Amino acid sequence: MHCWKSFHIDKRYYFYRRFTISTLITLFVFIMLYVPMQIIATEPLKDHNFFIFLCAMAILYPIHKLFHLIPIAKYYEHIKFSIDMYFYILPIINVRISSPIPKRQFLIALLFPFIIINSGLLGLAFLIPQYIHYITILLAYHIGMSAVDIFYVKALFSSPKHALIEESEDGYEILVNED
Repeated sequence: MHCWKSFHIDKRYYFYRRFTISTLITLFVFIMLYVPMQIIATEPLKDHNFFIFLCAMAILYPIHKLFHLIPIAKYYEHIKFSIDMYFYILPIINVRISSPIPKRQFLIALLFPFIIINSGLLGLAFLIPQYIHYITILLAYHIGMSAVDIFYVKALFSSPKHALIEESEDGYEILVNED
């Protein structure tokens, strides 16, 4: 096997740039979704349960990271966790796989939280429309959080179909057979 391409996200999009892009995407998504979601709301909005909303905001990131692990659970013994602190209060959970995994499996792991969590939030918007403003904030926050995953997916689409993905400290390498 040889390295077809290396994608170093930390060098290409250093943390503060990724954070800024993610924040801008969150704001843009909220602005674009708030009015259409208000049209869906059939009941008056309620501001009850603000504490539950804050708890949902706090646990959304760990749940997002957990959902990345579900499709690659069979590689559990090769997964390494670390936590970095930014801005003195913002913990960033890093999940690395120390062995190569198939491209398709890696793509599923990247997109799984985006699809499942956003689908769940959209479903909640229809089930409890009186809290649609909270749900819109959570949805925008999650889409912004998933921006880095979308960067990875975009880079992987041009790689060979049967490639293997090996993560490194700075990003990942796309490995192909020497055939």
